[in-house]
Amino acid sequence: LPVLRLEQDVLMPLTGKSKLFVYKSDTFWCQIKEPASALACSSMYLDHFKEHRPHLLAKPAASVKADMNRAPSAGDFGVGVGSTKLYVSGTAIIHPTAKVHPSAKIGPNVSIAAGVEVGPGARLKDCIILEDVSIKDHSVVRDAIIGWSSSIGRWSRVQGEPAKPTIFGAGVTANNEIIVSNCIVLPHKSISQSQRDEIIL
Repeated sequence: LPVLRLEQDVLMPLTGKSKLFVYKSDTFWCQIKEPASALACSSMYLDHFKEHRPHLLAKPAASVKADMNRAPSAGDFGVGVGSTKLYVSGTAIIHPTAKVHPSAKIGPNVSIAAGVEVGPGARLKDCIILEDVSIKDHSVVRDAIIGWSSSIGRWSRVQGEPAKPTIFGAGVTANNEIIVSNCIVLPHKSISQSQRDEIIL
């Protein structure tokens, strides 16, 4: 098959025939071609919500830092965006059914979907957490997209870089006390040891 180039083979001929039109929008637009673009777009949406729909964003609680001195209980969760116990830094959107422990630090630029559970002492920054993910106690998730029904063990670290985020497919399990850095993990894989710069098939 010959290569079809959108700009040269499609758009330019349409322009010459006056068959190409423009739709002008006053809002932002972001092209998503790769995972890093998805995180950047998510950040733009959160900034947009901050200006135009702030009621959708999670709000930090003034009393959370005082509560940090007590030992967290595994059953002591703040729930969703309406909770008054969330420790939020910057912009974050949290589904009302998500369970986030008050000692977990969320943000900036975090999206948490329905049914997610975030344990005590966890840290989430610049990430997208899809439905039914479990993030255990004292884990760190940074510059990552975590797929549906995945699980991150206690004291584990899942991290990427802004230009190369870590991606978990659906149903991925990362065991306790490991580091997964700059990896792409295909669905339904179990990671039992630390990994760096790998595609896990």
